[in-house]
Amino acid sequence: MLSTDTSAVGLAAVLLVTLVGGLGWEIRGSYGHEKGASFPGAAIALAICLVSGRPDWQQASLFVAAVTAAGIAFGGCMSYAKVAGYARSVSYMNAAYGLGCLFVIGGLWGGAGGCLMGLILAGWSPWALLLLGVGIGIAQEISHFLLIKVLGLRMTPPRSENWGRSFGVVAFLAIVCLVRHERAGLVGLTYGFMGWGFGFLVGMTVQLLGVRTGQQRNWWRCMETIIGLFGGAVLAVGMLSLSKTLPLARPLPAPWTILAAYGVLWLIVVFHIQHDFRFFERAGFLSKGWWAGRTPQGLSRLTAALFVMVFTLALIAWHLWGPGSPRALNQVALLWLTGACVVLGCLFDLSREAGPRGAVNVRWNVPPYVVIVIGALLPLPPFAPPLPVIGVADFWIFGIPLAVVLTLIFGKITSSLWKEDPPYAHRRFGPGADNDVHAYVPPAKRRGDTTAAK
Repeated sequence: MLSTDTSAVGLAAVLLVTLVGGLGWEIRGSYGHEKGASFPGAAIALAICLVSGRPDWQQASLFVAAVTAAGIAFGGCMSYAKVAGYARSVSYMNAAYGLGCLFVIGGLWGGAGGCLMGLILAGWSPWALLLLGVGIGIAQEISHFLLIKVLGLRMTPPRSENWGRSFGVVAFLAIVCLVRHERAGLVGLTYGFMGWGFGFLVGMTVQLLGVRTGQQRNWWRCMETIIGLFGGAVLAVGMLSLSKTLPLARPLPAPWTILAAYGVLWLIVVFHIQHDFRFFERAGFLSKGWWAGRTPQGLSRLTAALFVMVFTLALIAWHLWGPGSPRALNQVALLWLTGACVVLGCLFDLSREAGPRGAVNVRWNVPPYVVIVIGALLPLPPFAPPLPVIGVADFWIFGIPLAVVLTLIFGKITSSLWKEDPPYAHRRFGPGADNDVHAYVPPAKRRGDTTAAK
């Protein structure tokens, strides 16, 4: 019998999901857009199901991961590199505007994925989710047309204003949840919105402060990690609070689990491998042939393809003819998804010519992954030691004003870091407002810029 106490969730369980989120979003930063965001979305969902202590969630964890990955991936259509440039400006108005926009973009990013995760855990069938997807597709186009074309609201002109589409998706999901009284969907939307929103706000501020120190570190990657830490932690608190009250979920038919869940998880890994191969083949560090020897420099597409295919077939066989342990299946899926991206990413980097990049990725990726492996294998108590839970309405009532206050404070701090606009800074308002997207270089290509610092 599940406990009805919703006043707290377990700190140890939340910390594991937090670490998975940080690692996942940090790796996402190397790929970007929809395919990059799908990885942390799936990994966070798998981690939450694992630590929930609920066999029904663990049994459905692969499908939950697929749905959550799709929801988080949708936010990848939004561009925020130029918004980050606004935050770098010495103009207080532009800096605060940039940070505020980052909060909105992050909130829209996490809100959609969190809501879809809540709905699937609340028992929505795959067919109902497909019908919901049709509504999402219509809502995003209507929203973009009204906000951008009719009202002329622009966040990053002249770049694509896909935030208008994401806003339509989150608004449509919120309306559906309110009309149907879907508390799980509202909890996922609220906690996802706040987690990623504050993650973007705090992460960008830390990134700018780090650049100002003059330390030659990858501060953009540090920002990405903070985003994942905040998003994973806050969403975990919301979802684990639901795990004590939601009724048992009906088992999913096998075809949905195999075709949808395994297919999505497999594609996520393949997309990341394909990205790495294209990059390192262009750089001349990997052979373009299907088989080019056994040296690190001779890694081929065939090697990675066989690795992924064999492990995927093993997962399917486990699901169909394995011992029937939902927790074990959940563990294998989480460790497989995160491990494949971490290990292959580090391996590809180490195959390059002598240089610091491989060592940097090993230092950033391997230690947290070792902790994730240990945490995933341990039976973490999902509700102890206790961590307080905030209600949905209270989160909005206190969260939005807090975001406004922090935006104004952080904007004042960051706008005082330079005497004049540093490289990659942009202005949305006032003298020198720059809307020339062709002259812009994304900050992700930077490394420890300290030009024009005081």
